[in-house]
Amino acid sequence: MRQTHYLKKTLKTGDVKRIPFAADDFQEMGVPATLMAGMPELEAFQLLNKRNKNQRHQRFVYTLEWA
Repeated sequence: MRQTHYLKKTLKTGDVKRIPFAADDFQEMGVPATLMAGMPELEAFQLLNKRNKNQRHQRFVYTLEWA
């Protein structure tokens, strides 16, 4: 299964933005950039876990959206 986007929730306001995976995201995870097909699920989880952990002061929560 592949994911074409992720959600970024601002903790202070509760606003949620739907963000498509960009070519830089694919490159960071070492997978070929297939924007139309999406990011492989494992790499998508790893990327978002990394973003959640690497915040100095947690302001955002990154997560995948499930249909």
